[in-house]
Amino acid sequence: MDLLHLSHRNSYANQLYPGLVRSAYFRDHIVLSIGDCSVQRQQNLPLSNPCAEEAWVAQVDFIKDAISNNPSIKYVIIAGIQNQSDAQQIEDLKDAIRFV
Repeated sequence: MDLLHLSHRNSYANQLYPGLVRSAYFRDHIVLSIGDCSVQRQQNLPLSNPCAEEAWVAQVDFIKDAISNNPSIKYVIIAGIQNQSDAQQIEDLKDAIRFV
């Protein structure tokens, strides 16, 4: 896996995928796109939302495991960042960037 593309389910970030896989630069690379929960926790989501509460933590752990267990990953794109972020969401984003 050479490129891991992370996107938030409520963004248009998944639309990046077709362009990435058609790009001559990535022609010989594998692209994995995970379009699920944001790296920034979302407050007050209904429990029925797949990114609510502990589901968000599970998603972040899944992504960290994917990155940690696949040393062939060369690039990570984090998309779908919140336009208006509170202090906790900014810290969540910083944590994701520090991890990568």
